[in-house]
Amino acid sequence: MLKIILGILILVAIMIIIGIICFNKFQFTIIKIDEAENNIDMLLQKKLDLMKKCQPIVKKNLKDVEFMDDIESIIANKMNHFSLHDYLKRNYNELFKILDDNEKLYKKKNLISVIEDINENELELVAAIKFYNDNVVIYNQLIMTFPSNILKIFLGYKKKDFYNNEKREIFEILKNK
Repeated sequence: MLKIILGILILVAIMIIIGIICFNKFQFTIIKIDEAENNIDMLLQKKLDLMKKCQPIVKKNLKDVEFMDDIESIIANKMNHFSLHDYLKRNYNELFKILDDNEKLYKKKNLISVIEDINENELELVAAIKFYNDNVVIYNQLIMTFPSNILKIFLGYKKKDFYNNEKREIFEILKNK
């Protein structure tokens, strides 16, 4: 009888240790994802501000070009990170298409200065998104794999989204293994 009780206690202790390890993995990954989201939020806001600086310069020099005409409604709607990133990415690409089509804008020093800042911001944003996506892969793997998937039930953790389809495809491949 004593051996059975001792065996049950050892089994319970092992389960508690595994639960604590899984919980700590979740917490560590969640902290990293939160940090990445804060960085992305800051970088997206900076990119939005820089793009807003470009708009009047482009509009002043090219009267017939539509560029970020809906910016005020975007600001008022307070988009989520994913939507704001997509919006800014589209307008970023549109800005460079406008620049390629209108060489006279390259002579505007104030515009070139802002574009250099935007490019620098874009590099930082790409790095922050990669950090976020890498940690979301880890988080989603924890949710899908044993024994941490048992813990997710009790803690109510849900899958998180990525910033691009490439990472989603990688996760689906890993999930199906």
